[in-house]
Amino acid sequence: KVSIKDFVASQPIEDQLKKLIDIYNNPTEAKKFGLLPPKGILFVGEQETWKTFAARVLASEIDRKMYHIKAHDLFSENINNPNEMLYNIFYDITDHVQKTKEPCVIFLDEIEQIITSLWEYNPAEQKMISNTIIKNIINIQKSDLDIVIVAGLSEKNKIDERFTKYH
Repeated sequence: KVSIKDFVASQPIEDQLKKLIDIYNNPTEAKKFGLLPPKGILFVGEQETWKTFAARVLASEIDRKMYHIKAHDLFSENINNPNEMLYNIFYDITDHVQKTKEPCVIFLDEIEQIITSLWEYNPAEQKMISNTIIKNIINIQKSDLDIVIVAGLSEKNKIDERFTKYH
């Protein structure tokens, strides 16, 4: 468990995170102002700017388990098919949430690296991974599952714009 008190950032960033937490913890009050808890959030900032910690604070403060998906976990030498692994991760999480009704946060850490890790070697695989992520984001957003997808990104222009419309 980590707390917003543990989060150190510039005041505007801290205020934005507090607002997000408040929207999730007080959805009825937020709805009065036309705000709904988002199912997709994009944290943009250079590497080492605490995006992962911000996601952990958000998950902790809204009392959700956080699943952390990292590029290097998908593209280690032990993984033969990263797209299949990614598909299975999303399937396992959504299946668990459907069965248990336990809300969660899925954090896609450095999403641009997840999408482009194989690009120079295999453009078809890169496209399949992008499509797997987008398809799962859409399915989760259309569902009644209480899942929030948070993606960490170092530069907004480094990612296919299809991703930004879902966050």
